[in-house]
Amino acid sequence: MLSLPTVPLRESWVRGTIATLCKQNGLPFFSDRAGNLWVNASSPEEIKSSKLVFVAHMDHPGITIDNFYMQGSTVISEGQWHGGGPARLIGQPVMIFSDFNAGTSFLGTIVQHSVKDERPGKVVIKSTDKDNDWAKLSTETKRFGPWGACLFFSEIPNGVSLRKDIWRTKAADDLISVSVILDSLIKTAQTGVIALFTTDEEEGMNGAYAALNEHIASPDTVAFSIEVTDYSFAGVQLGNGPIIRYGDSETQFTLPVIEKITDLAKAFQGQNTAFRYQIQGTSKGVTEGTAFSRYQFPIGGLSLALKNYHNKAPNGEAVPEEVSATDVNALSQFLPFLIQNWK
Repeated sequence: MLSLPTVPLRESWVRGTIATLCKQNGLPFFSDRAGNLWVNASSPEEIKSSKLVFVAHMDHPGITIDNFYMQGSTVISEGQWHGGGPARLIGQPVMIFSDFNAGTSFLGTIVQHSVKDERPGKVVIKSTDKDNDWAKLSTETKRFGPWGACLFFSEIPNGVSLRKDIWRTKAADDLISVSVILDSLIKTAQTGVIALFTTDEEEGMNGAYAALNEHIASPDTVAFSIEVTDYSFAGVQLGNGPIIRYGDSETQFTLPVIEKITDLAKAFQGQNTAFRYQIQGTSKGVTEGTAFSRYQFPIGGLSLALKNYHNKAPNGEAVPEEVSATDVNALSQFLPFLIQNWK
Protein backbone atom coordinates (compact mmCIF):
# COMPACT_ATOMS: atom_id res chain seq x y z
CA MET A 1 0.00 0.00 0.00
CA LEU A 2 2.74 2.48 0.93
CA SER A 3 4.45 2.01 -2.42
CA LEU A 4 1.43 3.26 -4.41
CA PRO A 5 1.27 6.74 -5.93
CA THR A 6 -1.63 8.88 -4.74
CA VAL A 7 -2.60 12.55 -4.68
CA PRO A 8 -5.97 14.28 -4.12
CA LEU A 9 -8.54 13.04 -6.66
CA ARG A 10 -5.94 10.70 -8.19
CA GLU A 11 -6.33 7.71 -5.86
CA SER A 12 -7.21 4.88 -8.27
CA TRP A 13 -4.04 2.83 -7.63
CA VAL A 14 -4.89 2.77 -3.91
CA ARG A 15 -8.59 2.19 -4.56
CA GLY A 16 -7.83 -0.71 -6.89
CA THR A 17 -5.48 -2.35 -4.39
CA ILE A 18 -8.07 -2.10 -1.62
CA ALA A 19 -10.68 -3.65 -3.90
CA THR A 20 -8.34 -6.51 -4.80
CA LEU A 21 -7.54 -7.24 -1.14
CA CYS A 22 -11.24 -7.16 -0.27
CA LYS A 23 -12.04 -9.66 -3.02
CA GLN A 24 -9.19 -11.94 -1.96
CA ASN A 25 -10.39 -11.95 1.65
CA GLY A 26 -14.14 -12.05 1.14
CA LEU A 27 -14.88 -8.52 2.35
CA PRO A 28 -17.79 -6.78 0.62
CA PHE A 29 -17.25 -3.20 -0.52
CA PHE A 30 -18.71 -0.54 -2.75
CA SER A 31 -17.90 2.94 -3.98
CA ASP A 32 -20.20 5.92 -3.45
CA ARG A 33 -20.79 8.75 -5.91
CA ALA A 34 -17.85 10.79 -4.58
CA GLY A 35 -15.38 7.94 -5.07
CA ASN A 36 -15.10 6.94 -1.40
CA LEU A 37 -14.77 3.22 -0.66
CA TRP A 38 -16.98 1.58 1.98
CA VAL A 39 -15.55 -1.74 3.17
CA ASN A 40 -17.26 -4.64 4.97
CA ALA A 41 -20.63 -3.48 3.75
CA SER A 42 -22.33 -4.08 0.41
CA SER A 43 -25.09 -1.48 0.65
CA PRO A 44 -26.10 1.75 2.42
CA GLU A 45 -28.58 -0.29 4.45
CA GLU A 46 -25.75 -2.34 5.97
CA ILE A 47 -23.84 0.84 6.75
CA LYS A 48 -26.75 2.39 8.60
CA SER A 49 -26.96 -0.63 10.91
CA SER A 50 -23.24 -0.67 11.73
CA LYS A 51 -21.95 0.11 15.21
CA LEU A 52 -18.41 1.24 14.30
CA VAL A 53 -16.90 3.00 11.30
CA PHE A 54 -13.14 3.49 10.93
CA VAL A 55 -12.21 6.42 8.70
CA ALA A 56 -8.95 7.07 6.85
CA HIS A 57 -8.12 8.84 3.60
CA MET A 58 -6.59 7.49 0.41
CA ASP A 59 -4.83 10.66 -0.77
CA HIS A 60 -1.63 12.50 0.12
CA PRO A 61 -0.41 15.98 -0.90
CA GLY A 62 0.83 16.07 -4.47
CA ILE A 63 0.23 17.27 -8.01
CA THR A 64 -2.65 16.95 -10.43
CA ILE A 65 -1.40 17.23 -14.01
CA ASP A 66 -3.35 19.65 -16.20
CA ASN A 67 -1.34 19.64 -19.42
CA PHE A 68 1.43 17.91 -21.39
CA TYR A 69 3.49 19.47 -24.18
CA MET A 70 6.72 18.74 -25.98
CA GLN A 71 9.89 20.78 -25.57
CA GLY A 72 12.10 19.32 -28.25
CA SER A 73 12.17 15.61 -27.46
CA THR A 74 11.28 16.12 -23.78
CA VAL A 75 7.81 15.80 -22.29
CA ILE A 76 6.88 18.77 -20.09
CA SER A 77 4.01 18.47 -17.61
CA GLU A 78 2.16 21.34 -15.93
CA GLY A 79 0.00 20.93 -12.89
CA GLN A 80 -1.16 22.16 -9.52
CA TRP A 81 -0.01 21.14 -6.07
CA HIS A 82 -2.82 20.11 -3.71
CA GLY A 83 -2.57 19.99 0.07
CA GLY A 84 0.25 21.09 2.33
CA GLY A 85 3.80 20.25 1.40
CA PRO A 86 7.45 21.26 1.32
CA ALA A 87 8.18 24.76 0.03
CA ARG A 88 11.50 23.85 -1.61
CA LEU A 89 10.76 21.70 -4.64
CA ILE A 90 13.04 22.83 -7.47
CA GLY A 91 15.01 19.79 -8.62
CA GLN A 92 12.78 17.38 -6.69
CA PRO A 93 12.13 14.09 -8.53
CA VAL A 94 8.51 13.01 -8.98
CA MET A 95 6.62 10.04 -10.37
CA ILE A 96 4.02 11.04 -12.94
CA PHE A 97 1.29 8.42 -13.08
CA SER A 98 -1.90 7.69 -14.96
CA ASP A 99 -4.93 7.56 -12.69
CA PHE A 100 -6.86 5.76 -15.41
CA ASN A 101 -4.36 3.07 -16.36
CA ALA A 102 -2.73 1.82 -13.13
CA GLY A 103 0.82 0.74 -13.82
CA THR A 104 1.56 3.51 -16.32
CA SER A 105 4.09 5.98 -14.92
CA PHE A 106 7.32 7.78 -15.67
CA LEU A 107 9.82 9.92 -13.78
CA GLY A 108 10.35 13.64 -13.92
CA THR A 109 11.93 16.57 -12.08
CA ILE A 110 10.24 19.74 -10.89
CA VAL A 111 11.86 22.64 -12.77
CA GLN A 112 9.46 25.45 -11.79
CA HIS A 113 6.93 26.03 -9.07
CA SER A 114 5.20 28.92 -7.37
CA VAL A 115 4.83 29.33 -3.62
CA LYS A 116 1.97 31.09 -1.84
CA ASP A 117 1.61 31.28 1.93
CA GLU A 118 4.53 28.85 2.24
CA ARG A 119 2.65 26.27 0.14
CA PRO A 120 3.43 25.07 -3.39
CA GLY A 121 1.19 26.22 -6.21
CA LYS A 122 1.65 25.77 -9.95
CA VAL A 123 4.26 23.15 -10.85
CA VAL A 124 6.20 22.48 -14.07
CA ILE A 125 7.83 19.05 -14.48
CA LYS A 126 10.44 17.93 -16.98
CA SER A 127 10.46 14.24 -17.90
CA THR A 128 13.69 12.41 -17.06
CA ASP A 129 12.54 8.90 -18.01
CA LYS A 130 14.76 7.44 -20.74
CA ASP A 131 13.36 3.91 -20.75
CA ASN A 132 10.23 4.68 -22.74
CA ASP A 133 9.33 6.72 -25.78
CA TRP A 134 7.17 9.20 -23.90
CA ALA A 135 7.12 11.53 -26.89
CA LYS A 136 4.25 9.38 -28.15
CA LEU A 137 2.19 10.60 -25.23
CA SER A 138 1.90 14.03 -26.80
CA THR A 139 -1.03 12.77 -28.88
CA GLU A 140 -2.33 10.04 -26.56
CA THR A 141 -2.36 11.51 -23.07
CA LYS A 142 -6.15 11.75 -22.86
CA ARG A 143 -6.46 8.03 -23.47
CA PHE A 144 -4.34 7.34 -20.38
CA GLY A 145 -5.54 10.22 -18.19
CA PRO A 146 -6.22 11.78 -15.81
CA TRP A 147 -2.69 12.13 -14.48
CA GLY A 148 -1.09 12.90 -11.12
CA ALA A 149 2.43 13.24 -9.76
CA CYS A 150 3.77 12.31 -6.35
CA LEU A 151 7.18 12.92 -4.80
CA PHE A 152 9.85 10.35 -5.65
CA PHE A 153 12.89 9.64 -3.48
CA SER A 154 15.83 7.83 -5.04
CA GLU A 155 16.84 6.34 -1.68
CA ILE A 156 13.51 4.49 -1.58
CA PRO A 157 12.83 3.80 -5.29
CA ASN A 158 9.96 1.45 -4.47
CA GLY A 159 8.28 4.13 -2.39
CA VAL A 160 8.85 2.46 0.98
CA SER A 161 11.67 0.91 3.02
CA LEU A 162 12.16 -0.54 6.51
CA ARG A 163 15.36 0.02 8.47
CA LYS A 164 15.94 -0.20 12.22
CA ASP A 165 12.24 -0.11 13.11
CA ILE A 166 11.50 2.86 10.84
CA TRP A 167 9.23 2.71 7.83
CA ARG A 168 10.33 5.45 5.41
CA THR A 169 7.82 6.22 2.69
CA LYS A 170 6.61 8.93 0.36
CA ALA A 171 3.11 8.82 1.89
CA ALA A 172 2.54 7.36 5.35
CA ASP A 173 -0.25 9.92 5.75
CA ASP A 174 -2.71 8.27 5.50
CA LEU A 175 -1.97 5.05 3.65
CA ILE A 176 -0.52 3.48 6.80
CA SER A 177 -3.92 3.95 8.47
CA VAL A 178 -5.73 2.44 5.47
CA SER A 179 -3.43 -0.58 5.74
CA VAL A 180 -3.99 -1.07 9.47
CA ILE A 181 -7.78 -0.73 9.21
CA LEU A 182 -8.02 -3.13 6.30
CA ASP A 183 -5.81 -5.67 8.06
CA SER A 184 -7.98 -5.41 11.19
CA LEU A 185 -11.21 -5.98 9.27
CA ILE A 186 -9.69 -9.02 7.57
CA LYS A 187 -8.55 -10.43 10.94
CA THR A 188 -11.86 -9.90 12.74
CA ALA A 189 -14.40 -10.56 9.93
CA GLN A 190 -17.05 -9.02 12.18
CA THR A 191 -20.35 -7.69 10.89
CA GLY A 192 -21.44 -4.24 11.99
CA VAL A 193 -17.90 -2.88 11.75
CA ILE A 194 -17.04 -1.00 8.58
CA ALA A 195 -14.38 1.23 7.05
CA LEU A 196 -14.71 4.41 5.05
CA PHE A 197 -11.69 5.18 2.89
CA THR A 198 -12.13 8.72 1.62
CA THR A 199 -11.08 10.68 -1.41
CA ASP A 200 -9.68 14.24 -1.50
CA GLU A 201 -9.11 14.70 2.24
CA GLU A 202 -6.09 16.95 1.78
CA GLU A 203 -8.17 19.63 0.04
CA GLY A 204 -10.70 20.04 2.84
CA MET A 205 -12.07 16.57 3.66
CA ASN A 206 -14.23 16.72 0.55
CA GLY A 207 -14.78 12.97 0.34
CA ALA A 208 -15.89 12.71 3.95
CA TYR A 209 -18.31 15.62 3.61
CA ALA A 210 -19.72 14.17 0.40
CA ALA A 211 -20.44 10.88 2.19
CA LEU A 212 -21.94 12.66 5.18
CA ASN A 213 -24.13 14.84 2.96
CA GLU A 214 -25.59 11.66 1.47
CA HIS A 215 -26.48 10.47 5.00
CA ILE A 216 -25.20 6.99 4.15
CA ALA A 217 -24.13 6.34 7.76
CA SER A 218 -26.24 6.75 10.88
CA PRO A 219 -25.20 9.13 13.71
CA ASP A 220 -25.81 6.17 16.04
CA THR A 221 -22.56 4.72 14.66
CA VAL A 222 -19.33 5.50 16.54
CA ALA A 223 -16.79 6.98 14.14
CA PHE A 224 -13.04 6.55 14.59
CA SER A 225 -10.59 8.86 12.86
CA ILE A 226 -7.45 6.81 12.21
CA GLU A 227 -4.64 9.18 11.30
CA VAL A 228 -1.03 10.18 11.84
CA THR A 229 0.26 12.80 14.26
CA ASP A 230 3.12 15.22 13.67
CA TYR A 231 5.34 14.15 16.56
CA SER A 232 7.26 17.45 16.68
CA PHE A 233 4.12 19.39 17.60
CA ALA A 234 2.11 17.01 19.75
CA GLY A 235 4.71 15.87 22.27
CA VAL A 236 4.57 12.22 21.22
CA GLN A 237 7.40 9.93 20.14
CA LEU A 238 8.01 7.37 17.45
CA GLY A 239 8.31 3.92 19.03
CA ASN A 240 6.25 4.66 22.16
CA GLY A 241 3.07 3.06 20.85
CA PRO A 242 -0.14 4.16 19.11
CA ILE A 243 -1.79 7.38 20.21
CA ILE A 244 -5.23 7.93 21.70
CA ARG A 245 -6.35 11.32 20.39
CA TYR A 246 -8.57 13.60 22.41
CA GLY A 247 -9.26 15.74 19.36
CA ASP A 248 -7.77 17.78 16.55
CA SER A 249 -7.16 21.48 16.07
CA GLU A 250 -10.88 22.22 15.65
CA THR A 251 -12.79 19.55 17.55
CA GLN A 252 -12.79 17.92 20.96
CA PHE A 253 -13.67 14.28 20.39
CA THR A 254 -16.40 12.53 22.40
CA LEU A 255 -15.12 12.02 25.93
CA PRO A 256 -17.03 8.78 26.72
CA VAL A 257 -15.64 7.27 23.51
CA ILE A 258 -12.09 8.35 24.41
CA GLU A 259 -12.52 6.91 27.92
CA LYS A 260 -13.72 3.63 26.47
CA ILE A 261 -10.74 3.45 24.08
CA THR A 262 -8.44 4.13 27.04
CA ASP A 263 -10.07 1.42 29.15
CA LEU A 264 -9.63 -1.08 26.31
CA ALA A 265 -6.00 -0.02 25.84
CA LYS A 266 -5.37 -0.68 29.55
CA ALA A 267 -7.10 -4.06 29.30
CA PHE A 268 -5.06 -4.97 26.23
CA GLN A 269 -1.89 -3.88 28.03
CA GLY A 270 -2.84 -6.17 30.91
CA GLN A 271 -2.81 -9.10 28.51
CA ASN A 272 0.21 -7.89 26.50
CA THR A 273 2.76 -6.29 28.80
CA ALA A 274 4.93 -5.05 25.92
CA PHE A 275 2.07 -2.94 24.57
CA ARG A 276 2.41 0.80 25.12
CA TYR A 277 0.21 3.69 24.12
CA GLN A 278 0.37 7.47 24.21
CA ILE A 279 -2.12 10.28 24.84
CA GLN A 280 -2.43 13.28 22.53
CA GLY A 281 -4.35 16.27 23.79
CA THR A 282 -3.32 18.78 21.12
CA SER A 283 -3.01 18.79 17.34
CA LYS A 284 -2.17 21.31 14.65
CA GLY A 285 -4.16 19.48 11.98
CA VAL A 286 -7.83 18.92 11.28
CA THR A 287 -8.98 15.31 10.88
CA GLU A 288 -12.09 13.71 9.48
CA GLY A 289 -13.23 13.40 13.07
CA THR A 290 -14.21 17.06 12.78
CA ALA A 291 -16.39 16.34 9.75
CA PHE A 292 -18.20 13.50 11.53
CA SER A 293 -18.58 15.57 14.69
CA ARG A 294 -20.36 18.28 12.71
CA TYR A 295 -22.91 15.64 11.72
CA GLN A 296 -23.43 14.66 15.37
CA PHE A 297 -21.53 11.37 15.33
CA PRO A 298 -19.76 10.24 18.52
CA ILE A 299 -16.04 10.44 17.68
CA GLY A 300 -12.91 8.63 18.79
CA GLY A 301 -9.39 8.95 17.49
CA LEU A 302 -6.29 6.78 17.15
CA SER A 303 -3.10 7.70 15.37
CA LEU A 304 0.57 6.94 14.79
CA ALA A 305 3.43 9.32 15.51
CA LEU A 306 4.84 10.70 12.26
CA LYS A 307 8.15 12.36 11.43
CA ASN A 308 8.44 14.75 8.46
CA TYR A 309 4.73 15.49 8.23
CA HIS A 310 3.69 16.08 4.60
CA ASN A 311 7.27 15.32 3.53
CA LYS A 312 8.61 18.52 5.09
CA ALA A 313 12.05 18.59 6.69
CA PRO A 314 12.74 21.39 9.20
CA ASN A 315 14.74 23.23 6.50
CA GLY A 316 11.80 23.10 4.07
CA GLU A 317 13.23 20.44 1.78
CA ALA A 318 11.26 17.38 0.65
CA VAL A 319 12.00 14.16 2.54
CA PRO A 320 10.24 10.82 3.10
CA GLU A 321 7.75 10.53 5.95
CA GLU A 322 8.66 8.16 8.79
CA VAL A 323 6.69 6.00 11.22
CA SER A 324 7.79 3.34 13.69
CA ALA A 325 7.22 -0.28 12.71
CA THR A 326 6.76 -1.06 16.41
CA ASP A 327 3.91 1.46 16.58
CA VAL A 328 2.31 0.12 13.41
CA ASN A 329 2.43 -3.46 14.70
CA ALA A 330 1.02 -2.40 18.07
CA LEU A 331 -1.93 -0.61 16.45
CA SER A 332 -2.48 -3.60 14.16
CA GLN A 333 -2.77 -5.81 17.27
CA PHE A 334 -4.85 -3.40 19.35
CA LEU A 335 -7.44 -2.47 16.75
CA PRO A 336 -8.83 -6.03 16.37
CA PHE A 337 -9.00 -6.26 20.18
CA LEU A 338 -10.97 -3.00 20.28
CA ILE A 339 -13.34 -4.25 17.56
CA GLN A 340 -13.99 -7.55 19.31
CA ASN A 341 -14.52 -5.99 22.75
CA TRP A 342 -16.50 -2.86 21.91
CA LYS A 343 -19.86 -3.09 23.67
